[in-house]
Amino acid sequence: MEGGRLRSKRLSVLLPRPTGFYRGLLPQMRRGFEEAGFEVSGTCETLDEQGLLEWCRTHKPDIVFDMNRTRSQVPYLPREVLHATWIVDFLGRSDAQIQGSELTYFFTTGWVAAFHYNTFTDWLPPGSCPSTYEPSGSPFASDVSVAGHVPPPWSEAELARNVSRTDRRLAFRDILGTFETYVQGLDPDSGANHTSHWDEVNRIVRAATGDDIIDDPTIRYDLLGRLPRTGLRKSMVTEALDAGTSLRIFGTQGWAAWPRLAPHYQGFLEDPAALSGVYSSSRINLHEGEGMHFRSLDCLGAGGMLFYCTHKKSTDKHGGWNYVPPGARVNDTMKPLVPGEHYIEYYPGEFAEKARFYLAHPALAEKVRQNARSAIAEHHTWRHRALKIARDLKAL
Repeated sequence: MEGGRLRSKRLSVLLPRPTGFYRGLLPQMRRGFEEAGFEVSGTCETLDEQGLLEWCRTHKPDIVFDMNRTRSQVPYLPREVLHATWIVDFLGRSDAQIQGSELTYFFTTGWVAAFHYNTFTDWLPPGSCPSTYEPSGSPFASDVSVAGHVPPPWSEAELARNVSRTDRRLAFRDILGTFETYVQGLDPDSGANHTSHWDEVNRIVRAATGDDIIDDPTIRYDLLGRLPRTGLRKSMVTEALDAGTSLRIFGTQGWAAWPRLAPHYQGFLEDPAALSGVYSSSRINLHEGEGMHFRSLDCLGAGGMLFYCTHKKSTDKHGGWNYVPPGARVNDTMKPLVPGEHYIEYYPGEFAEKARFYLAHPALAEKVRQNARSAIAEHHTWRHRALKIARDLKAL
């Protein structure tokens, strides 16, 4: 590697599905990896054994960068091809199923802390593409926007599902509240992960039926994936409505299934440029969950003002975007994004006060937008993520 650029390394980016999101993401990633010195090929099609082997014969990658799929899931990948997995979603899997890859990257620092195998692991947040996400110059179209996914309400059929292995029937609704209370009460330093969460589900079900929960991947995903995506996200948007701000909602159709939110739902935007325009034409963009997310970084890169709703701010113990749990072997030293300088963080219940302040001080809000835009371009693009991967490859 010379001057931070990797020489003569062919890399294939493998994204999970040919959805609008992934079709838009692929050229952004490709551009960043090429700027870092890789020769890049890529696809959004799920490649089976025959397809992957043909891909390798055609494109001759030295390494594949595979989102959400580990080497253990593609044992037919030629051994001379290195495999880097990027776990963005556990998809209901246990951490014991995340193995085999030469490089294992996780979307969150918490997942790094929970991963205990003797292999290379590290945190890899997404990057942004500065030529895709840039200020539009359009006038503001709303006070507030939110983009992303929210699941619809539980259906009666879903709530009535029997989760018991025994003759003692137990409905999904009967464990839902207990498990949700358990998750909300977890200490961030507890070391809890998908495996320990599932152990708690089994404890709840055993107490009622004498045996573990049924082996159903949909129920596992509903408890470990769908449930966390609903609570704070929905209440965050409802709080913005309660504050009297004008609101636009973009994303999957789950939003339209919630009666109070449905009138504000604008649809799904497949074109990244259109989404960039939403970020820059909104006085405030809402975000919660993982701080360093596709949506948050792209919003900041587009010159959007980001409001981050969280139960734990950076001033709290174990709080903030940059908090790394004990045990997380995080090797990267990327420049952090700072609340108040690059984005605004707030507790649930504080939105109205924070929004009134920044809506009344547009020059200060613009300064935060400019700071964020500069920080993304200088430290958080796909080129920066690709250069990290290049360094990790060199260290293997």
